[in-house]
Amino acid sequence: MQQLHLPDLYHEVGHYVLENRNSELRLKAIKDNYDLAFSKVTDYYNDLLKRKRREFGPEEIPMVIEKIHSQWKSWIIEFFCDLFALYAVGPAYAWSHLHLTAKRSDDIYKLSILFSQTHPSDESRMRILIYGLRNLGFREEAEKIISRWSELAKFWGSPQTEYQYAYPERLLSEISELVLDGLRRSGISVAQPEVLVNNSDHGIRTMLNEAWQIFWKSKREDFRKWEEKRIKDLRLVLN
Repeated sequence: MQQLHLPDLYHEVGHYVLENRNSELRLKAIKDNYDLAFSKVTDYYNDLLKRKRREFGPEEIPMVIEKIHSQWKSWIIEFFCDLFALYAVGPAYAWSHLHLTAKRSDDIYKLSILFSQTHPSDESRMRILIYGLRNLGFREEAEKIISRWSELAKFWGSPQTEYQYAYPERLLSEISELVLDGLRRSGISVAQPEVLVNNSDHGIRTMLNEAWQIFWKSKREDFRKWEEKRIKDLRLVLN
């Protein structure tokens, strides 16, 4: 099953793009929107802290919020790279995240208050990917993924109380829109539903999405046969 997790490579490409946003002039829109997203995170948590300090709640809450806010310096990078991969490849990246989470995650709501957490939770990553799919117009595919994810999430129960402060819907939605706008204005090709649905493109993007469609419909041995043939066909096209 070589093809199923190839979309993950695009996440690493996202890191390369982000690291070069200041030196490459054509990535200016990505840089500007990334900076804007970062400022939105700062504004959100500053406002949240002001409100919580006025309330008569537990004294620990402002400290928890400050710690969570500090983690966003790392989280926003990973969110950007997830969205870059999703927008570049399409639904295949979200399916890949779901599959890897099912195999490897010990807690989709993982949140560390005392120690640095370099990556956001698997649950929040899936939420922002769903926003991204809807931004692209893959609404039907988003609903299919939500359905399977909801079944999977039952195995992990509920998140800790502090989790409510970590990944607000507003930030995830706004960041997903800013990343897409930055990619488009930078001239980076993004996945289009009409192209993938009609299989009008015979490139790698279509193959990666087709692989997941066949995977969910087929038996394991049938998928292997399809995959071997598809790779041979792709090599002929590329040569």
